[in-house]
Amino acid sequence: MAEDLEELKHEEIQKMAKAMRTSATGLYCLLENLLVWSAFQRGTTSFIPVQFLLKDILQENLKLIKESVQIKGIEIGIAIPGDLFVLPMKI
Repeated sequence: MAEDLEELKHEEIQKMAKAMRTSATGLYCLLENLLVWSAFQRGTTSFIPVQFLLKDILQENLKLIKESVQIKGIEIGIAIPGDLFVLPMKI
């Protein structure tokens, strides 16, 4: 983007900026999850299960892969009740 900035239209720059923000957000979430997992593996943190709505988590994760899915022409949908709660368990 930096090399072609002079030739790009405003809409193209906006689209690229949104894609970069989505990518950065996904990378941040991945890193955060890896750090939490690492802390669990080292035993430096305790497991405190929290009940959550499964549909909300799935929708958040779909946002992270939305761009890749659209580029590949894949359609992904969520077919679960909106009031389905999940309680994680330590394995």
